[in-house]
Formats: sequence, structure tokens, C-alpha cells
Amino acid sequence: MAAIMVVEDQDDIRELMSMLLQLEGHQPSAVEDGDVALERLRAGAVCDLIVTDMHMTRMHGDVLAQTLAEDPHFAHIPVIILSGDYASHLPPNVVAQIAKPLDVTELLQKIQQTLAPNAA
Repeated sequence: MAAIMVVEDQDDIRELMSMLLQLEGHQPSAVEDGDVALERLRAGAVCDLIVTDMHMTRMHGDVLAQTLAEDPHFAHIPVIILSGDYASHLPPNVVAQIAKPLDVTELLQKIQQTLAPNAA
């Protein structure tokens, strides 16, 4: 069971992703943007993986990933970005980009691959 932070500014999508992850046996925590995600992490939240939307009203997902990559306390946390647009030049902690509209099977497979004991 992994602690997975969902960062998504749309309430309904955030709630559905959290329920899905919980049904899959994970411990989701959900926040509305990258600023809140950073606040929670800096306050000591346990997180094995972050699944974030790319385009949000405040801090975008790529900026969140870059901020985490530059912080030695959080650089080890893998990030999966969900977006309708393919982004290049992402930091090394971004392990996957998944296109929107979201394919739930693809997301769950990528989460499983990322959290597998032999994941790079």
C-alpha cells in the first residue's frame, strides 16, 4: 500500500482519482494545487508518489515537479503528470506523462510499474 498524493484543481476529478486509488489499496491524499502539495510535504506528509495535473490555476504540475527535484528532501519522490499536452524538458523525477482524457488502466499500470520494488 503506497501513500499517493493527487494534485488536481478540479474537485470531481480529484475525488474520483482518490477513490480509485483507495479501491486499489493505496492511501491517497488529495490537494488542489502544487502550493498546497508543497505545504503538506514540508509539514511532514508521507508520500511515495505524486500524480499531478499539468495545468492548474496556481502552481502547474511541471513547476511542482521541478521544485521537488531541486529539494534534496523530496527529489526522490516520483511524479506522474497528467496532461492534454506533451511536455518536453521535464525534471528527472517525472517518471511518466499520461495523456488526457485519462485512461485509468494506463494510469494504474504506470503507478504499479513506478512503485514496483525493481523500478528504476
